[in-house]
Amino acid sequence: MSGAVVQFWPGSGSVSTADIRDMAEDSNQILYFATSNGLSVYEKGGWNIIHAERNDGSDNPDSVPYDDYITDVEFDSSGNLWLGYSSALQIYDGYSRPVTISGNDRFFVRNDINELEPVGEAMFVSTGTSGLYRYYDGDWFWFKPYSESGPDANFIIDMASDRRDNTLYIVSKYSGAFLLENSTGTSPRFEKIDPGLLPVGCEDVVSNPLGGVIFFNSSEAVVFYGDGNVHNFLNLSMLPSGAGKINDIAVLHDGRTSAATDYGLVLLYGGVVVDHVTRYDGIAENNIKKVFPDSLGRVWFSTKKTVGYYYSPVYTQFSSAEFVLNREFGGMSPAGSEDMGDYPVSSDESYSKNMPDSSDLYSEKSFIDVIIGVLWPF
Repeated sequence: MSGAVVQFWPGSGSVSTADIRDMAEDSNQILYFATSNGLSVYEKGGWNIIHAERNDGSDNPDSVPYDDYITDVEFDSSGNLWLGYSSALQIYDGYSRPVTISGNDRFFVRNDINELEPVGEAMFVSTGTSGLYRYYDGDWFWFKPYSESGPDANFIIDMASDRRDNTLYIVSKYSGAFLLENSTGTSPRFEKIDPGLLPVGCEDVVSNPLGGVIFFNSSEAVVFYGDGNVHNFLNLSMLPSGAGKINDIAVLHDGRTSAATDYGLVLLYGGVVVDHVTRYDGIAENNIKKVFPDSLGRVWFSTKKTVGYYYSPVYTQFSSAEFVLNREFGGMSPAGSEDMGDYPVSSDESYSKNMPDSSDLYSEKSFIDVIIGVLWPF
């Protein structure tokens, strides 16, 4: 392991629970964790745990969060916080009363929120077994299952968007995967994806910041660019010996792939393993459930016991272009030659005091990091 691990055990002012459903980051680099025990917020090394407030023992639509069991969290293009629950949807702009849509409103056919997915200026919401809804330009649209505009599926369990063209990709529980090219158009129509192009039994899809989306199951992943353009992306043979299951995948903006496996956190670059973090490196257990990179280059992960993040320099080679930038930036070492050293590993929350502050993380990086931070500042 060439980087550093920081872990947070639930309780004692840390994350509310290790049962993380999803994570989102706002424009101020504040992280929001949707959990089964409230909304956990991480800002500048500190945690804030927010629980639902009851109103005389009843649900309080003005409380953010509305319920302590949060199924999903996302931000839309206007910076509004969207929270999904098992019985409601909530939209919050940060200062006024939240918009809370519950069963009492009879707005959705079903009010259990499966997934939220921002696509450009639109937000897509999958609810129970009633298909998909879209909020765009102040209007709601229901993609009624098996209708002219809706997919031939009613139980949407995962969604992702291709950020190049705002194509929406969905995965259903029983009926395969679909894409929606004209995602904000007036007459959108879903197109079913040939199941032969995807991993068998695929139920997961994630966005790829470098273009396309990634479909995966527990043993393999493909990157899908549309129009049948599919490439093998990851499989168990590319992972360290002992890894027998892929639980989650995320791609960092620098091109590294982070894979949550049953044998630790694995980082790959160009299909080659460049880091493997296991219990030998101090993490609570080898079975990593979820991974999610933030804008500072940290790879957050969750296990059954803890939540934490891993940070390391970018794996890359340097070229003459970086030597030119080296002179322009005042004599720093060329990319790839800077000696980062090995940070000690800690499972103690107090260790975060010894880590670089989030605002200083880029100063620890090589030049290629600096360039990537300029090209992808989000």
